[in-house]
Amino acid sequence: MPKLKTTLRIVREIIREPQRLARVIDPTRPSPKEVMQETFNRRPGLPQIDLLELLPDLDETISPYSYLEGQALPTDIALLKGLARQRPGCRYLEIGTWRGESLANVASVCTECVAITLSANEMRDAGYSEAAIACEGFFTHDISNVRFMKQNSRTLDFSQFGSYFDLVFIDGDHSTEAVRDDTRAALSVLRNENSAIVWHDYAVTPESVNWTTLEGIRLGLPPDKFSSVFHVSNTLCAVLLSNAAFPAKTVVFPQIPDKSFDITLRARHI
Repeated sequence: MPKLKTTLRIVREIIREPQRLARVIDPTRPSPKEVMQETFNRRPGLPQIDLLELLPDLDETISPYSYLEGQALPTDIALLKGLARQRPGCRYLEIGTWRGESLANVASVCTECVAITLSANEMRDAGYSEAAIACEGFFTHDISNVRFMKQNSRTLDFSQFGSYFDLVFIDGDHSTEAVRDDTRAALSVLRNENSAIVWHDYAVTPESVNWTTLEGIRLGLPPDKFSSVFHVSNTLCAVLLSNAAFPAKTVVFPQIPDKSFDITLRARHI
């Protein structure tokens, strides 16, 4: 039985990231990181724009926030809230929601939110534990302007939305193929040229690139759109800003700090 479980887990991983099998069959095949380094002539990922250039009046309260595994950074959520505030009457789409911290935060400044997330049965089929399934949507119960669509984003018909959303947050399956597909879907439902897409986990840390995610972004966008994608400093996020111009620069690790944050920390039992 343990061998069967191991085999099934390997099969699931290959389905999620077929390039892993390709690397086993052909060890000379370049990895996503190698592909992107060649694409960028060994530059360290996307050009970076400063968080405070994008959100000069940044002053956000992040609540709720659990400080548990898998959540976005506080600066990631502040970025989402700030972008939503810049778009009055913001319609927000989130692809990939677990406990729902980012969704609950952004809902407080949006008119309407739609969350696409796996159903409990899909999570079981993907090998998630019952404990993980029980966490699904923990912070989003009874939020009136949030609508859930419990379905894998890769099988959902996005044409039902039309050109509808002002802000899309992609934080689902982080394999290259899934990021590519979610990116194409997100692009198809943007309301206008002022709409934005934010990808979570473009970076592993605010100073290191997740090359698998970056390759998915590149494959999912036309070249003219990809040229408008930037890493936002001090976050794990990349953002598509089609009609905006901000100073961008190439940065290398380690960065000398150019800003500091004030943090007020309060907690309560729930």
